Amino acid sequence: MTPATFSNLYSGSHTVYVSKSGYSSVSRTVTVSAGSTTQVSVTLSQIAQDTGSIYMVTTPQGANAYVDGTYYGITPALATGLTAGNHEVKLDLTPLWLKLQTIKGVFATAYVPMDGKLTHVFDLAIDLVRKKRVDLKEMITHTFTLEQFPRMIETNLAKSRNGAVKTMVKFTGNQEVNQ
Repeated sequence: MTPATFSNLYSGSHTVYVSKSGYSSVSRTVTVSAGSTTQVSVTLSQIAQDTGSIYMVTTPQGANAYVDGTYYGITPALATGLTAGNHEVKLDLTPLWLKLQTIKGVFATAYVPMDGKLTHVFDLAIDLVRKKRVDLKEMITHTFTLEQFPRMIETNLAKSRNGAVKTMVKFTGNQEVNQ
């Protein structure tokens, strides 16, 4: 319902979507600054009677929705003012995959006894690599190009089935190194 005021937004870019039945939807990207009010003004155009709409829904919601290459927002999304006939609908699931990722790590340091003296574990690890007693390349089981990012996510979500230990993105070349 307009006019509307949204409070407690983080500073940065936000996308505002305005829609009304019988009118074309409008989206605007605005930048919000701390301690200030950003005003957004839009004018909706009435839809001609010989047009239709496509309502796009995903489970879970949150995919980027496109019709004929035009971005209509995050699902659930409504594309209005479309001419009668066939249209290409694309639902980009990347935002959903990103939400499903869990990043785990350890930030710890320690000293361990080595050859009669206390040695920092990082120094020990570097020494093992330097002496070629550990081959780091064997730890990377799958390498993908940036274009294969969705496949890398699928591989990581089923690590045991795919035999994945460490996966990486290779930013040069176009060939996947490992399956």
